Amino acid sequence: MKRFLMAAMSILLLAACKENEPEKVLVESIAVTPDNVVMTVGDKDTLSVGYVPENAENKSVVWSSSDEAIVTVEEGVLTAVAAGDAVITADCDGVTDECTVTVNEKDIEVESVELNKTEAELVVGETFRLEATVLPEEASGLTVTWSSSASEIVSVDDEGNVSALSEGKATITAEAGGVTATCDVTVSSASIPVESVTVSEESIEIKIGETFTLTATVLPENAEDKTVTWSSSDNAIATVSDDGVVTGVAVGSATIVAAAGQRTAVCSVKVSGADSGDDPIADIKTDWTVGELFDVPQYGKGVVFQVGEDFIKVVSMVENIYRQYSLYDLELKCTDVELADGKSVTDDIENAGEIGNYPAMQWCRGKGDLWYLPTLVELEELYSQSSAVNATLSANGSGNLPIMVWSCIESDATYAWAFVAGAPTTYSRMQSSNVVAVMKLRFK
Repeated sequence: MKRFLMAAMSILLLAACKENEPEKVLVESIAVTPDNVVMTVGDKDTLSVGYVPENAENKSVVWSSSDEAIVTVEEGVLTAVAAGDAVITADCDGVTDECTVTVNEKDIEVESVELNKTEAELVVGETFRLEATVLPEEASGLTVTWSSSASEIVSVDDEGNVSALSEGKATITAEAGGVTATCDVTVSSASIPVESVTVSEESIEIKIGETFTLTATVLPENAEDKTVTWSSSDNAIATVSDDGVVTGVAVGSATIVAAAGQRTAVCSVKVSGADSGDDPIADIKTDWTVGELFDVPQYGKGVVFQVGEDFIKVVSMVENIYRQYSLYDLELKCTDVELADGKSVTDDIENAGEIGNYPAMQWCRGKGDLWYLPTLVELEELYSQSSAVNATLSANGSGNLPIMVWSCIESDATYAWAFVAGAPTTYSRMQSSNVVAVMKLRFK
């Protein structure tokens, strides 16, 4: 009984103690501050927690991240790991609040800006494009901003297109991420091009050794460069000086060119043999006919094949012998297939002391100083009158005109022109062919 009473008294005392113990204050809500955080990879930040009521006793918080690959949290300290979004949760005895975290890539600073040109020269009105390369390629802020130090001289748009507006100098600057590059631009006044060139003569005829001065007109008058450059298509025939003075060098044709800027003009030049007293004036009758026998001792014997207003041309007698001589000198003397008279060619070669190199001409000149090797033009005229001429030749004991005869006209260093079966044909200069001589006489 005594034991029972003691136990009862202990229970009563314990109950009395509990009734006097104060009630524990619990957390009703929490607030994470801030509730939204933006970070850069590698950054750290700290979250704080507010409690309601403030005197709550259970303030122990457990932190967690929805994606620790993006952001981690330890005792409220955030560490940004990789770019992305994550939610941080604070838990206090089942009472929670959240913070949204956004992690951005870490900015890579621009190290250099390079331009495709560092200097340029333009004419007013011209344009070109500058291209900027920003390095490293993964740098942030790759947008390039363009500017001009003098936009009234040189302008530049957002794409780097540069325009020359007026004469002067300006510097174009490209900026990215605080780093710059420049291009110095010099602008000159617009040049005025040559539009046309004309020569005072379209064609001229001169003799060997003669000169003729050509003048060139360049338009417009205010063209920037009106310098005229003269040239000859064949200096072996005709030369031209820097002042447009043309000089006949050898029998033949050439083209003189006057050039200024991108424009040209030409003058055709025909060079004939030097004067040798002109065609001789003969003391002969004036009423000749084609096919008539010409037999004047002081000149020689032949047949008239051409009659002009004040001249005749005579072909030599064939004398029943076909004279076969080659034109074997390899230096070109005359290549003009339109040359009307061949006397100047034979004269020039004889005067130069070279007739021994031209057996065909030497044979002609052996008949007298007035006889010469004919041109293609003269042979064409002769053979057009072959019926009348051959009749007279035969009647006077001479053979007919040969099928093939030399002319005095050369083709190149290997071939010369011959008249074959009534038509011009080139023939090796080292071969032999028939020869006839021609003489031209004027009336008194």
